[in-house]
Formats: sequence, C-alpha cells, structure tokens
Amino acid sequence: MVDNFGKPVDLHGNEMRNMVIQNLGSAPAGEGAGQMWFDTVNHLLKWFNGTIDIDPLNRTNHSGSQIAATISDFTAAVQALRWASMTAPNAAVPMGAQNFSGLATASGAGQAVEYAQFTTALANIATGMDLKETQAQVVTTTNLNLATPGATINGHAMLANDRILATGQTTASANGLYVWNGAASSATRAPDANTAGSILPGTMVAVGSTDSTNPDTVWMQTATGTGTNNAIVLGTDSQTWIKVLSPVTYTGSTSISIVAGVISAIVAAGGGLSISGSGLGIAAGGAARPYLTTLTGDGTTTSWTVTHNLGTANPVVVVRIAGAKWETDDQVAGAGASTTQVTIGISPAPANATAISVAVYG
Repeated sequence: MVDNFGKPVDLHGNEMRNMVIQNLGSAPAGEGAGQMWFDTVNHLLKWFNGTIDIDPLNRTNHSGSQIAATISDFTAAVQALRWASMTAPNAAVPMGAQNFSGLATASGAGQAVEYAQFTTALANIATGMDLKETQAQVVTTTNLNLATPGATINGHAMLANDRILATGQTTASANGLYVWNGAASSATRAPDANTAGSILPGTMVAVGSTDSTNPDTVWMQTATGTGTNNAIVLGTDSQTWIKVLSPVTYTGSTSISIVAGVISAIVAAGGGLSISGSGLGIAAGGAARPYLTTLTGDGTTTSWTVTHNLGTANPVVVVRIAGAKWETDDQVAGAGASTTQVTIGISPAPANATAISVAVYG
C-alpha cells in the first residue's frame, strides 16, 4: 500500500532509513524542481532542477576544480599531447641540462641541427682547409739537400726543431713539411705531416718572418693524391705548393709619400696644386680650371651673369652658340672687378631654346 502525503513531512532532523528513491525507466511526468528519481535504464540517480534532469556523473554539470590524481587517464592524456598542437612558447624553455634526440636532418634556416650532422659539416669544411697549427720558419722554392740542409736557410740561422716547407725539390714527391735536425743531419718529415691523410689538397702552412725571401706568407698544397679523400701518399704522390698569401709592400716616390702606413701626395712648390683639409685642389694662380654651364636663349635676353667662383678676376671665357664658337673678348664684363662672376653680352639675342655653352677658365 502506498501512503500519500498531501503536505511536507518534517522529520525534525531524524534519519530516513531504508529509503528507496522512485525507480523509473524515464523521467516522471509533471516533474517539480528538486524532484529526485532513479533512472533504471542508465542506473543513475537524477533530479530535476526546474529545467532539465541533472545527471550527476556528467562533467558538464560539475563546477570548481578537480585534482589530477582523481582523473584516471590524466597522465596518459597529457603525455599523448604533441608539441605541434600547443601554443608556441614566448620565453626561453630550460631543458634541465638534457638533450633532444631523434632530430630530423636540418634543411633550412631556424632548424635544430643534430650532433652527427653538425660534426659532418665541420669535417666537410675541414677537408680542403687544413691549416697546420705550427708555422714553418723557412720555405724553400728550389731543391734543398735534405740530407745535409746546412746551418742557414734563407738568411735564418736554423735551430733545433725549426720547420722547413720544401716546395722545390727535384722529385716533387719529396716536397713537404720537414723538421731541421742539424746542419749535417737529415731533415725528417714533421709529425703533423708524416701520416696517412696528413697532407690534403688545400693543406696550408704559414711561414714566419724569419724567412728573408718569403716572410709572412701562406702556402697551399694543391695536388690531388691517391689516398683516402684525395690525401697525398707520402713519398709516392707529388706535392705542389703555391704561395696564396703574402704581405704587400708599397714604396713611395717623388710624388707619393708613405710614412707609418699613411699615403700622401707630394705637392711641388709652384706646381699649381695645393693641399688643404678638404683635399687636393688647384692652387690660386695654378693650372687653368674650367667652370662649365649651359644657358638657354629666349629670343629677347642679351646679357647673362655667370658665377664661376674660380677666384680670379681675369678668366678666359669661351662661348658656343648652337655649337659654334662665338668670340666674347669685348663682350665679357667683370674682369678686374669680380673674382667670382662674369657678365656675358650677346647681340642680337639668341633665338628661343638656343643652347649657349659657356666655359670659364681661371
């Protein structure tokens, strides 16, 4: 039997024991706000909020925050996220002294380079650009008796372990970098030039200032060997050494002065030139300097003032009207009065658009 209560029941704070919520396969008709029922189809307790039935397990109906530990797949979901789907960082990202691994081969600007690719690139650069760290004291360009090289080579008194770059041996395979062991002792190949792969096409050796013939120069080996990476097989392959860098020495003359690396012009007295803070120029009273300008006739003008700024009151003026020379000796005013201007009078007035070329020499 079902008892019907027509009004609220006040339990006065007491427990309601062995209570069973109404079991229904669908929402009851005419629900009121706060009415609860048990969904026997989905096995969920629901209540009506005045608008819809609330499913308490549906996260869209939750508010507040939930700690990660209570989300069963939180760690797996985060670890499955790809960087490509995340917003790009706007600050430095510390890596905690860890490395990236599995990088693709870089092919453009802004891409990270994997270590093996980087070292390969360095090796490729090094091939053909092998500069020996220790310079040679002298370089010989003619045959040197390597068995008894002597005490002095190219003006340098040889010392133990001095290095010789031999480039002119009668047998080209004997060329190379040697160590001096004494005037009457055989020179031996330098340790850094006496093993397989130590001399390549592009190997370079610097020669110091102690060599009086070729001081402060750099030499390159250009021959292609038969060894690995075209290396020279020592004693078998020819070595060809050429000078690729040398200091340039400039020598002064009667018109050019070189002092402490400064190159200056030498101006002869009365030669018509002068030097000032603004540069080299023609001195007052020196060689004739032309001032050139072009006037245009208009059919009425017969007088023009030309400013030449040549600093002379006695210039020579040459005028050409439509390409033909026109004598102006008695038509030029200003001589003796102005050092910057002349006035040219032409009669009759040149026709409209006629080109009038003026050259003033002072």
